[in-house]
Amino acid sequence: MENNIYYFLIYYFSGIICYKFIQGIFTTSQESIVYKNLELSVLRIYRALDVDITTTMKYKYQTMKELGTSADDLLKVAKMDQIMLNKWRDSAVKKMLIESPGQITRLNRYRTWNEAMNALRKEEER
Repeated sequence: MENNIYYFLIYYFSGIICYKFIQGIFTTSQESIVYKNLELSVLRIYRALDVDITTTMKYKYQTMKELGTSADDLLKVAKMDQIMLNKWRDSAVKKMLIESPGQITRLNRYRTWNEAMNALRKEEER
């Protein structure tokens, strides 16, 4: 009789453990799908911001040129703007990697701006 109780308890607890394990796998996969969609949306917003910033910079340079700014000064401003744009891009991608959940961070396929934009293009082509 005692053996039956022990077998029952072993089967019962092993069933609970298996259930929790399988539930954890399904929950993690569901969360990764949701996070991937969220990540793609954020990357689209980043891309739109990048286009807006680049367009604004072009208008800025046109206005500076029309106002008679020298070519050397214009080049200096353009270099400084490009440095700031690259810093923004790097910080945006790093912030996404830092804020992503631990189990999902390992699945990211990018570490730089160009890799992130390539990953976004590949997802949009699907």
